[in-house]
Amino acid sequence: MERAVDAAIRLGRAWRALPGERRAAALSAAVLWLALFLPWYQASVVTQARTRNPAPVSESLSGWAAFTTIEGLILIVSVGIPLLLFLRAEERVPRLPGGDGWTVTLAGALSLFLVVLAMFSAPAPVSRGQYVLSTGLEWGIFVALLAAAGLGWAGGRMRHAVDQDPLLARRATAAAGRREARSAAADPAAGASAGPASPSPAAPA
Repeated sequence: MERAVDAAIRLGRAWRALPGERRAAALSAAVLWLALFLPWYQASVVTQARTRNPAPVSESLSGWAAFTTIEGLILIVSVGIPLLLFLRAEERVPRLPGGDGWTVTLAGALSLFLVVLAMFSAPAPVSRGQYVLSTGLEWGIFVALLAAAGLGWAGGRMRHAVDQDPLLARRATAAAGRREARSAAADPAAGASAGPASPSPAAPA
């Protein structure tokens, strides 16, 4: 119970530390993960009976039900991006080459490509005994498409944000504070080394 409470506190603290564009990236990745549970394909099952007009039966397949390498890569992206942002908020991960903005942008582009590939790689009609299956697209895969596009958009916002890396921004602020402290400490020393000013001679009466 204590671990769950501690995890919730850490998540809340990390969420508050994230700028708006990073929150948008985390939400897009979360929607992409949830989209795997939505219906992606519509399977029409037709009974091979001796009747002239056999009644078809419709069945929805989620991303998990039609899980392949494509869905596996989408799962990695949808879990990896929120994890990266969480660790970045806790300052527990080094800076990536190109910054987090490029990482999120490339992840969004990859997931967008994978969702489009999944649209054209729908499960092919197969024969199962006395059934013939034909498949089509369902609305859940379009939710995944929008989430992937949102992830790429959030990455672009991160790249153009002034404070695109909170860790570097805090380090820069701390370094500027140390420089100001050293400058303030150096001024009294400079004044002391110069010695007291000699009094000016009095003017003759």
